[in-house]
Amino acid sequence: MAIMDTHEAVKLLQGAGLDEEKAEAIVRVVGVGQDALATKADLEALELRLRHDLTLRLGAMVFAATGMQVLIFIFLLTQFLSN
Repeated sequence: MAIMDTHEAVKLLQGAGLDEEKAEAIVRVVGVGQDALATKADLEALELRLRHDLTLRLGAMVFAATGMQVLIFIFLLTQFLSN
């Protein structure tokens, strides 16, 4: 989560000509929106989870495809041997 120095933000807004009450209100509104922002760490954690999920899915698909090939081979072998 990103951290915002609210005191510094209020001082900057006051320096730009806003009175203290308006500056504090703006900082409060922006601070509420800060919770919805993703940090670099959030994105890296999401990327790691996605890579893990995709790796598991790919492994399952390779396992299933290999199993189907083995079954087809056994079926063809039994058909060949029965003739």
